[in-house]
Amino acid sequence: MAAQRIYLVGAGAIARHHAAAALALPAGDVELHVTDLSASALDGFMTKYPSANAHKDMTTMLSDASRESDVVVICTPPFANADPATVNRESGRQVLWGKR
Repeated sequence: MAAQRIYLVGAGAIARHHAAAALALPAGDVELHVTDLSASALDGFMTKYPSANAHKDMTTMLSDASRESDVVVICTPPFANADPATVNRESGRQVLWGKR
């Protein structure tokens, strides 16, 4: 079975909580992807989760063909959520958007 692919948009504190939860899934095989406009946030995330795949932007991160089981988690501040939610929804992936 292929790894569960989790895509995180944003690499701050909320993304780190989602990463920890994803990596603790009982199924075990998780492929974690992350992007953030802030290089320092992305660097900090990668220090804590070095096995994650860092991407320079959402377009690059979502360039692979989507799978039905792919999940994108929007971890950006509320004022910055609209564009990521639209881009990810258009990519054919499931989108978890926890803020309004």
